[in-house]
This record gives sequence, C-alpha cells and structure tokens, in this order.
Amino acid sequence: MRFAQGFATCAFASLAMAAHAQPSPDQTHCLGGEDISADVQIAACTSVMQSATPTDENYAVAVYNRGVAYYTKGDFEHAIADFGNAITLKPDYACMTLTIRGNAYRREGQFDRAVADYDEAIRLKPDYAAAFNQRGYAYQERGEFHRAITDYDEAIRLSPDMAVAFNNRGMADQGEERLDRAIIDYNEAIKLNPNDLTAMRSRGTVHFSLEHYSEAAADFKEALRLAPSDPYSVLWLHLVRARAPAMETDDFSVGAETLDLAAWPGPVISLFLGRSSPDDVRVRSQQGDVMSVKSQSCEAAFYLGEYAMLRGDMASAKPLLQEAFNTCPKSYAEYLLAPAELKRLP
Repeated sequence: MRFAQGFATCAFASLAMAAHAQPSPDQTHCLGGEDISADVQIAACTSVMQSATPTDENYAVAVYNRGVAYYTKGDFEHAIADFGNAITLKPDYACMTLTIRGNAYRREGQFDRAVADYDEAIRLKPDYAAAFNQRGYAYQERGEFHRAITDYDEAIRLSPDMAVAFNNRGMADQGEERLDRAIIDYNEAIKLNPNDLTAMRSRGTVHFSLEHYSEAAADFKEALRLAPSDPYSVLWLHLVRARAPAMETDDFSVGAETLDLAAWPGPVISLFLGRSSPDDVRVRSQQGDVMSVKSQSCEAAFYLGEYAMLRGDMASAKPLLQEAFNTCPKSYAEYLLAPAELKRLP
C-alpha cells in the first residue's frame, strides 16, 4: 500500500496552447482532461507537433503535454524524453518541467537523477515548495528520512497549506520511529484536507502500531466512508478488529462483498476470509507487470506475516515480516509497519 502522496497538483498541469480563434480538435485534446485518455492525448499532441515547427509555441506546449500524458500512462521513459525536450524548448517553465521529470526518474527508481532535477528546480526557483516536497520524497525513497524531513519542513514553511507535505513528513516521521510526531503531522494533513484518504489510512496504521485500536478502527471506518470500495481500508479494519476482538463486531465479510477480489489485494483479503491459502497469495502476487509484481510481492510477505501472527505461528511470521522490511519500497505502509510488528514477536 503506497503510503504517501509524492505528487503536487501543479506538476501535472497541462500547458495551454497559443490563442487561436478556433482551436483544432487535436489542440483541444492535447490539453488533456478527465474525459480524455492518455492515449488520445498522446496522439493529439503528436499530431500538433507534426503540423507545427519546433520554433512554434504550440510545438513546445505539445511536447510538454505529451510528456504529462506519458507520465500519467506510466510510460516514464518516453515522459523523460519529452520533458527533456520541453526544458530546452520552453525554458521559462523549466522549474516545473524539471520537477515532474524528477518524479518520472523517481518512479523509475533513478533517485540520484531525480534529486539532481529537484536541485536544479530549486536553484531556479528557491521558493518552489513543490520541488522541496518532491525532493523530500526522493530522499525518503532512499531511506534518508532525516533529509526528507528537512525538505518537508521547508515545503511547509513556503506553503503552510500543503497537506501533502504534512502527510509525507508524517511518513518520514514513521521511518524515524517518531510515531507521536507522525500523528501530529497526519492530524494537520487531515485538518487541511478532511477528504484525504491517504492521510486517514496512514494515521490509522500509526494508531495500530501504538496499539491504539479504537482510534485505528475509527480512522479506517472514516477511510471507508470516504472510499467505500477501498480494499486496503477493509483489510486494515479487519486486522485492527482481529488484534482487539473484544472492541467491536468484525463485519469483514460484509465489507468484502463489494470488492473485486480478483484484483490485488483481493487475494490477501480472500486469505483472511478463509477462501484461499498462503500459497495462493504468493502465486497471485507474481502476476502483472514488473512494478506490480515488486509491490505485490512485498505486500504479500507482510500480510502473510500478519496472517501467521493471528494464527499464533510466530516462528513463520518473523521471516515474512523481515522480508517485507527488506523488499518493500520505503514509501509503503508495509515497510514502515514491519519494524513495530517484528518487535512484538518473541
């Protein structure tokens, strides 16, 4: 479960085309939008580029917007290439383009290149809060939680209402095992954005680690109110109630009825429902693209560890939780929760 929001809205903004009396359909689609798929936007921007010259304003805008579409699609290699061209063609937007290219590098696991882009964006615009937030996230992914916190502090100083920076700092607090501080940051993120599902779930997991089960249950119930079909909230509410069964009735099977158990983490939920086996979870975790398999494999290890703990099999739980800690990305709840769970074991 990805635990933090690494992205600022401004980094995804498409650029507007130069004004025309009547924009063409391709120019309109190249701007993107909720009802325009990434593939449609890519095709439209490519068409605009083919009908313009490299010195044309619309050519530069189309290159950038196509990069945004590639990024949205998860094609980071092509996104990085387009953003590199956009930086040359439209240097007045370089700080924004460098930041989103840094995001693409980070998603590719190229953290040093990501930090270099954020460094340059900050050099160009020292008050660019989004770049500090993104660089903090890259440090976090490298396990450098103290440096991440320093960047989040600066992002918050520059933009005190940036809820995502509070949320990300809360995650870095967890990485430093400053759980009380993490709750304070998640409280502030939720205060700024009461509909922040990520912060609500994040705070719930901290309460879980602190054995504040009533508070954890309240957070996951609120997360389900915000997103009734969120499988992780359903799963975590069950884990909380299983850890403290006298607290309230567990209606896990009812909550799971609305979920697509064929999609990840459905196989994990099926395990806790008694409908599958640990071996089934391992097999299903290996299905999908490379990035999906990596995240699913680490999550499988963590939740199989939790499953073993609930069954009293502490000897099996320990290597599974250690595997989750060793293999999960450092932005995942499972990575950050594994140390506290390991400390519970004899």
